[in-house]
Parts: sequence; structure tokens; C-alpha cells
Amino acid sequence: MNVFISALIALYFLRKSSKEVREKTKRASWFRTAAYFILMCITSIMFYKSYQVSTIINRISIEALRGAEDDSSGQSKDTVELLHVYNKFRCLNSYKNDYLEFDNKYLRSDSVLTYNGGVKAYINMAESSPKRIKRRAGLSERVEKRFCEITKRNPSELGPYYAITLLSTNIPSFVPVYPKINYIEPIKQDSLLDERNGKHSAFTFASVYNSRGSDLFDFPATSNPQVNKAYEDLFKNGMVAEQNILLDNPDDSLKNASLSITHRFANTIDILTAADLSQYTYVIGVESDMCVKNLLVEYNIPIEINCSMNGLEKGPRSFEIKNGDLMDGIQNGQCLVFHVKLPTMSNIQQIRSLILTALVTTFFSLFGTNLFYRLRKWAMGRRKSNRLKYAVLRRISRKRIELFKRFHYIMVILLLSLVLAGALFCLFDCTFLMNLDYNIWEKICFVIGLIIVHLVLVCLLYKYAISPLHKKRGKEKILAKTKR
Repeated sequence: MNVFISALIALYFLRKSSKEVREKTKRASWFRTAAYFILMCITSIMFYKSYQVSTIINRISIEALRGAEDDSSGQSKDTVELLHVYNKFRCLNSYKNDYLEFDNKYLRSDSVLTYNGGVKAYINMAESSPKRIKRRAGLSERVEKRFCEITKRNPSELGPYYAITLLSTNIPSFVPVYPKINYIEPIKQDSLLDERNGKHSAFTFASVYNSRGSDLFDFPATSNPQVNKAYEDLFKNGMVAEQNILLDNPDDSLKNASLSITHRFANTIDILTAADLSQYTYVIGVESDMCVKNLLVEYNIPIEINCSMNGLEKGPRSFEIKNGDLMDGIQNGQCLVFHVKLPTMSNIQQIRSLILTALVTTFFSLFGTNLFYRLRKWAMGRRKSNRLKYAVLRRISRKRIELFKRFHYIMVILLLSLVLAGALFCLFDCTFLMNLDYNIWEKICFVIGLIIVHLVLVCLLYKYAISPLHKKRGKEKILAKTKR
């Protein structure tokens, strides 16, 4: 359907453009041709990018910087009961679910998460005495001292301290502009940490910044410069969001806590995304010094995942990885790769593809038409300024011109025969062996060499065909007449 409609549009513009150019042949210009060429290049780039399957990478880190830990192994005793990732895509009303909107607005306790998208972790704190809560590896003394100054308490009087970080890469847009983010929230006291018991208070602060050009984010460093450069290219188009929570006091009555980070620029796909809107590759990894039991990835639109693993449960708008070998592998540094299809976004993708296909075809037709008539104008002007005299034209050999024509006929027949032979081989499922152990640049140079040789032959034969014959004088004229 796209090709059919694009062909109709192209024929319409071609007819209109040809009629206009015939009437204004003398006004043909290189400027209009160059403008259509640039427009054709722009739409071709957009058309090419709109069919690429993009990749979104999520790296989630959860740390217990203060808390109870096992004396022998040094492992945190706290556990993450559920790690909830919510991906919200801008679907332009291609998916309308009134109940989902009602549920997110009035019934769900994490409506902020579903409104913006992000990550939320539900932590089950270990039962331990306040004396067993201590500073763990990863918490700097400077940060701990800063909290002590704000809370006016000694470190031994402070409760558990948790930090969660989300690194999300972003798909480039047709408009190559991404907001520069550098937001650090001041430390504030929050009394709504525990959803079941609101009497407990905590100190929280958050920060959001770009992964590129920020002093707060360091790319993984290795001894191999090429690997370091690959890391920078992999994560340069992304944003980092952090959330830190420090309990006001180590109270044994508090058993559950939650951390959440939300941001509207994380995991975004919209009409201007320079990639296929109906599908993408999702890479997710989790780093935590606590045991993560369940990982839930939820969307605001329906999804399709053609993947089957032990411990993976799929729903119409989500998939969940439950405690098991798969979840253990994620925590040990393994990343899971999913090919996610977005059925409701395919309508937008088809509409955008139709528009881009029509624009590419139209601008190509206009460019080709204007280029042809501008070259025609140049050729006619050159012919007019270099007209040969009648006496010279009489001395041009018709046999040479006929030879020049036959040369082109032979080249066209050879080319069509070669293409026809390939089609017949394909029709009868036949192949022939050929040595293809050549570098790609050698093949390109070979093809360019053939083209240059062909052009040189054409130019020499054309020069030979239009060269006037030697003018006969005296005895030559008499001999020619006697032969007749």
C-alpha cells in the first residue's frame, strides 16, 4: 500500500513538474536542482533511520550503604522483595485504556512512577539491633559526616542508608537536541518512607544528570583504550538518576522501605524518534549488594516478547523475572537482552513510513526532472554555440556513427543478458562457484575500474565517430569519382 500510494504521488508531481519545466525551460537553474537534492538527502536519511531497530540500555544499581550485614561474608542482610521498572512511552493516543488511567490516577500508590516512568525498589529490612547497623563499603566518610551535621546526631544513632541509581540510554531524535540536565536536590526530611506506618521519617536527596559531560558520572575504565572508547559511545546518549534515603533512627519496628526514582526523559519513544517505533531491543542489568528476589518490568502500552526462559513470566503489558537462576545471573553482572514489540505503536510507524516514503519519492522525482532539464538546457546552449558548418557535417562518416550506436546496443544487450541470467539462475535454484575471498575495497576498486574503462571507451569512440573525414583534394577527388 505504501509503494502504491507513493507511486501515485510521484507520478502526480512528475507530471506537474515536467509541464512546468517545459513551459519555463529557459528559467531552469542549478539552485532549484541543488535544493531538491538536499531535500532528497534529508528525507532519505530520515527514511533510513526510521527503519532501524534501536536499543535501550538500563543499568540499575541498589546499595545498602548503612545497615546490618553478615559478619562472615560481609553481605547485606536486607533483601529487595521487588524491583519494579516502569517504562512509559508516548503513544500519541494510539492505545486508549480508560481503566488503566483511572487505576494509575486514583488507586495505585506509585502513581508518580506510572506518570513519569522510572524504578521503584521495595526493601525488606533485616531484624537486627541498632548496634549492628554500621557503615558499609561504598559510603564515604564525607557523606556520612554531612548527614550527621544535618541530623545533629552521631553516626551510631543513624539508621540504614540506601541508594538506588538508574542509567538509561536514549534513542537519538530527528531533532538532534537533548536537554542538558544537572539537578541536585537539597537534603530534606520525608515522613512518608514507610507506606504501612507513616510515623517513621527519613532524610532524602536526589540527583539527575547527563551521562555525557558530567563530573558525577565515570565511564568504566579498563587498560584497553578501545574498550574505554566503546563504553563512552555506548552510554554517551543517556541520563542518570539517583535517589538516596537515610532513616532518621534505627527503629526495629520499621520492616519495609521503598526507594523510587522517576524521570520523564528515561526510556522515551515518540514520533520524532530516529528509529522504528514498533519495536526495540531492551537490555537490562542489575547490580546490588542485597538479594533481589523479583524483577518486574511494566509498560503503559501492550508489548510482545518472543522469549521463553525458566523463571520468566509474561503478561500483556509486563514481564517478570522471579527468584531463581535467572535472577541470580542478573545480579552477578549478566545483562538480559529482550526484543520487545510494541503493537499499538506500529500504527504510528506505518503512518510515518508512508509520509517519509512519499516525500523521498517526490523529492527524487523533482530532483531528477530538474536535473534533466537543466542538463538539457546546458547541452542545447553548448550545441548552439558550437554549431558545425555544413561543409564539416558532410564530412562526418555515417558508418562511424552507426558503429557508435551499435556499441551502445551491444553494451545494453550484455547488461540485460547478465541480469536475465541471474534471474534464471534464481528461478531454477541454481548457483555457480566463485572465489569471493577479496576485501570489500578491492571489489569497490574493481567496479570503479570497470566503469572508468567503459567511460574511456565511450569517449574515444564518440570522438572517433564525430571527427570529420579528411577533405579530399585534387587527385583524390578524381579517384573517388572514377570508383563511383
